[in-house]
Amino acid sequence: MNDFYFFHIGDDIDLPKMMVNSIRITNKNSRIFQLTDTTTKQIPITDGCYRFKGNSSSIMKFRMEAYAQTTLNKSRYSIFLDTDMLVLKEIKLNRLFEKSDLILCEREFNKNELVNIDFDNMKMKEYEGKLMGEAWPYLGCFIGVNNSKSLITMNQMYEELKKKYKRWYGDQIILKKFASENPSKTSFVAETEYAYIPLNNRISKEAKIIHFKGKRLKSYMKTCYKYFFEK
Repeated sequence: MNDFYFFHIGDDIDLPKMMVNSIRITNKNSRIFQLTDTTTKQIPITDGCYRFKGNSSSIMKFRMEAYAQTTLNKSRYSIFLDTDMLVLKEIKLNRLFEKSDLILCEREFNKNELVNIDFDNMKMKEYEGKLMGEAWPYLGCFIGVNNSKSLITMNQMYEELKKKYKRWYGDQIILKKFASENPSKTSFVAETEYAYIPLNNRISKEAKIIHFKGKRLKSYMKTCYKYFFEK
């Protein structure tokens, strides 16, 4: 049995509503929980809403703080997703959890592209000349855990990061660090299965979850939702 969690703040609820509905349809025995700030409204048909105080200008740090502080059900597996995703199939991670405490999604798309060190004027000179797969091999959009210990540890690791990485990319920095320091506790799933990016509007039959990453793809999410779930 899985519990799904997602972090969302703000009034725009179109993406999380579609994501939640896709889980309801494909993973009928699952429960879905929203993690948010003190004022954002609860998304309809979720099973609960956990509220936290945090700094929205350091959004990645805020999200990890919420993950680490959430009380997880010990008798169920917990999956944390981004809101710009649609779940197309039932998610079964039992075998991976038999040997791991943490399941990460391994980058496959764009892994051989160079890091844009000037993204959002972040001036990431320490990543100059590095490939995306080398710098950030694991994605923050999908994280599976069977207890909260790894989340608490990763949240503590965040304190060591520069302020700019608490806003963007800090999650991927921390995932890489945790996985390298805890190899026996970590397993991996493929981006092509668990966070498939529909480039050229094509979707693999093997994809269990689609990830509408970026502004253009987010506008395509509604089209896909109608195709898969409103036939």
